[in-house]
Amino acid sequence: MKQTKILKSKIRYNVAVLKEQMAEFDMTKRMNNFNWLRHELSYSEPIILFHAPNPKKAREYIDYTYIRNAENLYDYIAKFADINAKYELTLDQICDIHKILSAGTTLESRGGVISEINKRVHIDDMIYRFNADPSSILDKVFDLHYQLIELQPFEDFNKRTARGVMNLALVQHGYSPIVFNSKNDHNGYMNAYLARNEEHRDEYNEYMLNCMLRTQKQIMNVLRQSKIL
Repeated sequence: MKQTKILKSKIRYNVAVLKEQMAEFDMTKRMNNFNWLRHELSYSEPIILFHAPNPKKAREYIDYTYIRNAENLYDYIAKFADINAKYELTLDQICDIHKILSAGTTLESRGGVISEINKRVHIDDMIYRFNADPSSILDKVFDLHYQLIELQPFEDFNKRTARGVMNLALVQHGYSPIVFNSKNDHNGYMNAYLARNEEHRDEYNEYMLNCMLRTQKQIMNVLRQSKIL
């Protein structure tokens, strides 16, 4: 629990630092930051998280449609990055995310369609509780990510939809997205989910917090090293 508090404190500090840095940076550095995140979320992360028969050959199993849809999802999420706006998570947003990820796939005709009526009821309740809960956004968003995977509201693409919804909610509340782009995430992401499934919530949360902190540091590094004129 002590580690969780330390991680949250570092993350909140970095949020303030990034806001200050972004306010000072010119359009070139802003675009470099945008493009780096877009690349990591659409290319690096799928290769890391995709459990191919041979992890070293994961690139062979990632097609352009997957990458394009992930790019389009990031563009969609980025639209909610207005720090002066008051956002609430909606069912339409969640369905839009799944629809974007389903485009051009065998699931396209069912993109954004919740598979069962009772799951629609559960997801409506989940959204209401998320928006009404005054708790820390970090705790809420990690729970939301886990609950969406558990609920399996769509026919497929539930994990990637859950990550998209998590990042949307983070951006809506002034945080950067979380990128799972470390080799350790290949097993770490699933192990964290399984830990949460076995009621080891602190272990799961600390993994997610560490990934967020790592992403913040990567963004800061991109901003510092941006030299394109």
